[in-house]
Amino acid sequence: MGSLRTLAVALLPTVLLMSCLTARPTEVTTLWREPTTPAIRFTKSLAIFTGEDSTLRRQIENRIAGRVQGTVPSHRLIPIEQLTDTQAVRAVVEREGYDGVIVMQLVGVEQRTADSTHALYPPTESLWEYLRRTPRAAFRPGREIAITMESSVYAVKDGKLVWVGRSTSFNPLSTRDLVGTIVDASIDEARSQRLF
Repeated sequence: MGSLRTLAVALLPTVLLMSCLTARPTEVTTLWREPTTPAIRFTKSLAIFTGEDSTLRRQIENRIAGRVQGTVPSHRLIPIEQLTDTQAVRAVVEREGYDGVIVMQLVGVEQRTADSTHALYPPTESLWEYLRRTPRAAFRPGREIAITMESSVYAVKDGKLVWVGRSTSFNPLSTRDLVGTIVDASIDEARSQRLF
């Protein structure tokens, strides 16, 4: 996990500078849903981002809390150095009476070859027509950044995992853009699975 964090920190300036890349919609999928659990409506849930970046943690947890009614960002209650102390986290969850926990974690940051289908025009097309049609994509370097987060939802009563989803954001224009698109896509997918 340490190398993943190092990679994420190293690539963040690249992500922010690659705003000339064409953005794509965030992809989100449900990896698993507890089949025996009916629709869940938590009355009080805790949002946790497990990364070591305190600014990103606040942004993600606040965004989750803004999208899911009755959710509290964990940074208000748990110092970042205590996130790896499961007993400390459990004590907060039990003391505060949470019935649900929403966890997000970074699972991948990668540079990869961008989809080039946008450039497949008839070979007789002139350079000027190409530039007119796709001004931003015309000089694109042929690579893209893909940032993947995993979201998990737990029911506190029995400690049971009820849902896991994975979201990938492509070429975010800023950290704010990344947080907004990836959290919103994850919450929308969880809602489609009858959560929240």
